[in-house]
Amino acid sequence: MTSAVAPYRNLSVATKVLHLKRPHLFPVLDSLVAQQIGGVGRPAMELMDHIRAVGRANQEALLLIDASLDEVGIRRTAVRILDALLWASHLAAGLAPRLRRWRHVMRPREG
Repeated sequence: MTSAVAPYRNLSVATKVLHLKRPHLFPVLDSLVAQQIGGVGRPAMELMDHIRAVGRANQEALLLIDASLDEVGIRRTAVRILDALLWASHLAAGLAPRLRRWRHVMRPREG
C-alpha cells in the first residue's frame, strides 16, 4: 500500500486503483472520506487500519444494507458501502442535507 502512494499518485488515486483490483479489501480513501475518519495527514496504512476497524465494528449494519441493496439488484461490497456512507455524509459532498430527510429502516434478513 505504501509503495502505491508516490509523487503524482496520492492516496485517493492509489486506493481507487487498489479498490478496482481488490474491492473486498480496499476502500476508496479520497479527501472527503479521509476527513470523515480524522485521517488528514496520517499515514496511509494507519487510515486503512482505522477504516477496517470501523467496518468490523459496523459489520452487522453493513450486511443489512448489503441485503437491502441485493433485493433491488445492486451488488456492492461492505467496504464500498462503508466508503459510500462516509463520503455521502460529508457536508462538502452536498448530500448531507438530503440524507437527513431519509427515513432509516433496518430490516432483519429473511430466511
